Amino acid sequence: MFSQEPAPLSGFIKFMTTFVFVMFAVMIVGFVFSIILLSNQEPSFAVFMAIFVVVFGGLAALTLWICYRQKPHMYKIVNGELIVERAKPWKDIHVSLSEIKSLEILPKISLFSLRVWGNGGLFCVSGTFYSFKLGKYRASVTSIRDLLLIRYGKKALVISPAEPVSFKLELERLMGLKSAS
Repeated sequence: MFSQEPAPLSGFIKFMTTFVFVMFAVMIVGFVFSIILLSNQEPSFAVFMAIFVVVFGGLAALTLWICYRQKPHMYKIVNGELIVERAKPWKDIHVSLSEIKSLEILPKISLFSLRVWGNGGLFCVSGTFYSFKLGKYRASVTSIRDLLLIRYGKKALVISPAEPVSFKLELERLMGLKSAS
């Protein structure tokens, strides 16, 4: 078994996460202040706003929870499989080493990828994306720099191990390939 933690959060992902936290906090505080200021003048509106704050706060918390749980927690190579471990309820991503066609280190991923479905920067970048350079790919990364592109079958997966070169070399060793790097 070989495992490696994901790379530390890149500046872009830290910025996006902080921005969303601040945006949610400002909105909730603003709603609470509007309840306080309007409670004497419009009691029915204050009740509506209180309900709205509870619902909005719950949705905000749910969004943060979902995005955090999608974040990759560990990249492992076990029993002939690459496994991207994610928190429950999300299933881990499994790729058989025998299906892997190519491995490539990417200096960075384009921020101009089209997000087909997924999370574009809150705690991580995860989901399905499309770019002219890579085509359709699945990402499960905590950094947008120093990535490992894995092509298998007709699919592609982009991951961000803490040390992508050593992770690539270990994959190549286990697959019986000679390193091209």
